[in-house]
Amino acid sequence: MSRKSWTTHLVEYLKHHEYLLLIIFTFITLILYPFLEHTSSWPLTYHILLSLILLSWIWSTWDNTYLIWLTIWLWVSSLILNWADYRAGEASQFILIYLITTFCFFCVVIIKVISSIVNHKKVNEHIIFWSIAGYLMIWMAWAFLFAIIETLFPWSFEPAATLIGNIPSFLYYTFVSMLTIGYWDMVPIGSHAQVWSVILAIAGQLYLTILIWILIGKYVKSD
Repeated sequence: MSRKSWTTHLVEYLKHHEYLLLIIFTFITLILYPFLEHTSSWPLTYHILLSLILLSWIWSTWDNTYLIWLTIWLWVSSLILNWADYRAGEASQFILIYLITTFCFFCVVIIKVISSIVNHKKVNEHIIFWSIAGYLMIWMAWAFLFAIIETLFPWSFEPAATLIGNIPSFLYYTFVSMLTIGYWDMVPIGSHAQVWSVILAIAGQLYLTILIWILIGKYVKSD
């Protein structure tokens, strides 16, 4: 197979599996974090990966007219603020706006994914990719929500090493909370953080439970 035909085949596959890139870049962010956390290249790597996650979402929704303009506005805002935050560092005056905008962006992603799952007729690889993407986007959205809480209400989380805008730490905490593991190495001590941590744990379990119910129902109907 020629290089051109291989590339064409890959593009066509991604067009028909629009959430695959979103899943891949999200998993890459999760996997690379422990290896690059304490290196000088991690801040740049993280902002690049977040940009790729944002770009992959545009790829997956480009033909969806009823969300496209809202998505583009949030995407452009998040992308610009993402790199403004990187250039400014920990003293970034854009941090709260950046966190809120990106949180809203992921909320739109979650709505679109859940809508795709509910409206799809059959259980196939598309609905499986959408289901995985939905779970991962809840994870991303809540990480930014917790970062917003820490920014507005400092010392909402323990230990104090959790700095404002330290998204990777909140990604870890969010995933642990969604899975109801609770290692207790990072805990919510502020009332806002505690309430939204409980809501996240409930939302994570409800998503899986309702998702299984929807998939089984669609599978039975397709037979």
